[in-house]
Amino acid sequence: MIGLTKLVTGRTSPSDRYRYSEKSQLNKRDQVHRFVDKTGFHPVVVWNITQSCNLECAHCYYSAVLGKDPETLSIETIFKIVDDFAKAKVPVVLLSGGEPLLRKDLLEIALYISSKGINPVLSTNGTLIKSVEQARELKEHGINYVGISIDGLEERHNLQRKKRGFFDRTFNGIKSSRGGVLRFSMRFTVTAANIDDLPEVLDLASELKVQRFCMYHLVPSGRGKRYGDISDTQRRELIWSLCDQAKNRDFEILTVDSPADGPLIHQWALENAPELADGILEKLRSQGSDGTGKRIVEIDHNGDVHPNQFWLGKTIGNVVETPFNEIFNPADSGTLDPLLQDLRQEPWSLEGNCATCTYKSLCGGFRARALNMEGSLWASDPTCTLNEIEREALVSV
Repeated sequence: MIGLTKLVTGRTSPSDRYRYSEKSQLNKRDQVHRFVDKTGFHPVVVWNITQSCNLECAHCYYSAVLGKDPETLSIETIFKIVDDFAKAKVPVVLLSGGEPLLRKDLLEIALYISSKGINPVLSTNGTLIKSVEQARELKEHGINYVGISIDGLEERHNLQRKKRGFFDRTFNGIKSSRGGVLRFSMRFTVTAANIDDLPEVLDLASELKVQRFCMYHLVPSGRGKRYGDISDTQRRELIWSLCDQAKNRDFEILTVDSPADGPLIHQWALENAPELADGILEKLRSQGSDGTGKRIVEIDHNGDVHPNQFWLGKTIGNVVETPFNEIFNPADSGTLDPLLQDLRQEPWSLEGNCATCTYKSLCGGFRARALNMEGSLWASDPTCTLNEIEREALVSV
């Protein structure tokens, strides 16, 4: 996750403590979260607590299914897993799905997570947040932040979500969240089909007074494997456009699932705002490269653990069978999953353009995308748009 607004404007955000080490720029009540210390790694957990959904979106990375999920974990099992998260010093659990609001015990789960000193966050399509009162109830049970997905303007959103009328229901969910005094973000996965809607979606975000706009790059996972991605030219123009937008938008803009956005933002600064370039590099170095298997991990509806939410083809353990910390931070390092060993062993043995790029220590490319699209964990990130001269930029810095 790249804090584009932070890089371009320096504007602070409550989530800075999960990305940067600038204590002086945080509120006194906030403390920088250490993702790694002498006891191990302490990641944000994306928890797909159900595979069930009330939608069947064309680009769903999780291949969520309509109807009842027969393999959903019991509330007792979930509480036990949360206890293990607390022992592992997990800072945030992002409750996702499927559609997590389909779980009738969601409020109990969120409250229990919060009681353990962990921040529960909700990722939803928004259609089941039907009133301000319901949003307030979410907040009363520990959920202070909700991410709601919008795929474009009404026609495009309904087409991608495969349900007529659901744009209005999502729109109502956002308004209800705002009325319930929840912090909320609008999430937008950019595709070849909806990129033209983005300028007006950003205007909609301003109209709705969102606090954060998260733009996700499409990852070939789940049904997303069959969906069309944007071109390299479109990607480059998009990021540079967002850099210009960030200065004039009241909300924070972040990009997700593409570490290569960081170097691209630095290139924008070198050309358009050179006074910002050194500060951008400092923040990117502070954040580090792709955090898969270190700063983030995913757990699915069966309890299987995956390196991140887009790497579902690789299972590194199961939290029903083994305590989370024994999987993620085993006392005997020799029992750590070989993939996690590789991801944590730096510098990486990168190939192709990534191997010679001067940005590699603060980017490294998105390894899940390289593996999915190029067949090699260490291959060049196929969605990086830097040219040869730009990849050598830091030689002269």
